[in-house]
Amino acid sequence: TNRPWADAHLYTVGAVILARPLSHVEEASRTLRTLLAIAAGVGLVVAVLMSWLASHLSSRALRRLVEHARSAAAQARGSRIDVDRSDELGVLAGSFNRIAAELDRTVDVLAQERAQVQTILESMREAVLAVDADNRITQANTSAVDLLETREPLVGRHLLDLVRAPGLAEMVAERRTGEVAFELPTGGGKSVLARCAPRGDGDGAVIVMRDVTEVRRLERVRQDFVANVSHELRTPVTVI
Repeated sequence: TNRPWADAHLYTVGAVILARPLSHVEEASRTLRTLLAIAAGVGLVVAVLMSWLASHLSSRALRRLVEHARSAAAQARGSRIDVDRSDELGVLAGSFNRIAAELDRTVDVLAQERAQVQTILESMREAVLAVDADNRITQANTSAVDLLETREPLVGRHLLDLVRAPGLAEMVAERRTGEVAFELPTGGGKSVLARCAPRGDGDGAVIVMRDVTEVRRLERVRQDFVANVSHELRTPVTVI
């Protein structure tokens, strides 16, 4: 034991040899490969199932958002999305609900204002016509229908097809404010006093027409009365 380590080989008297058939190693390798393939297949199936589940949940939320957007586009009022998520899709659904509620309020306000305007127009004795940039009627009240004495709808018709007044046509074409008197060819030649005013956006005009036939008749009666009185008083006054 006191000899250096370099002389240890002098005491080696034998060797141990371990051996195993290669068939066992190949079988173990095949078993390992089979287990790896099975594990990979199971992992792939699990990954596919998890991906399908995640995509199904996301697509269901997206389908609900799309259906809500379609119902809002189809003016289906009161439709809301049930927000049961706290992720980005839940935030988006909440934004859709707020937009839908704001649209409902805007539609209600516009409907009320339209109803008020329509009530005011229908209560006016004057005929009111609104024309667009092409001088086609976009709105008319009942007094306009009675004044023009037409059975066909006024909306969509050209103004010059109903009112052939050069002065009025010129004012409407130039989009300027003015007043003109003319006679309608229908209804025994009604005398009409029309006032034109351009719309604020400059793409149309509003025309207010008033039947002054009776006023003109009374004016002629007054003029005839004054002329007759003057004629009848001329001789007595001369004698006096």
